[in-house]
Amino acid sequence: MPTEGATAIVFDEDRTRVLMVKREDFRVWVLPGGGIERGETREQAAIRETREETGYEIAIDRLVGRYWHPQTPGGGSIRHLFEGRVVGGAAIQNGPETRGVGFFPIDALPPRMLPWVRNFIADALASSPTVIERTLYLPLGVVVAIRIGLVVRDLRNRFARRSKL
Repeated sequence: MPTEGATAIVFDEDRTRVLMVKREDFRVWVLPGGGIERGETREQAAIRETREETGYEIAIDRLVGRYWHPQTPGGGSIRHLFEGRVVGGAAIQNGPETRGVGFFPIDALPPRMLPWVRNFIADALASSPTVIERTLYLPLGVVVAIRIGLVVRDLRNRFARRSKL
């Protein structure tokens, strides 16, 4: 069964820079986001994940799109992309899930990003009057790398939990 997640895209006031997070586990830059917890709306998940990963409080302005990732382990995933704006908080640099936070110029994004981040940025900037629905396929090498990365991350987390006992 597909999993669902929520992602927030947050631009600066003139929409020339985008908020990104360097993940602790894979050390790649992404938009803030993650899973939807029980009893939580998609919008609430995007707000919570942004706060947890960046330190910023955001307000949601609109749903940009829904993205189907059929190659995601476990039967695929659906990602809901929301555009938001900063309404408070301050950037954190090191958290449980974060190794860096910053606003990056759209024409000078970090080199190590998940492949679909550029799609999300372009779709948000297009300001479509309707919600975008898109299926995103990845090259086989990227799929394999993600699957290996998830296994390594899960093993590392399991050993870290055991060592705390």
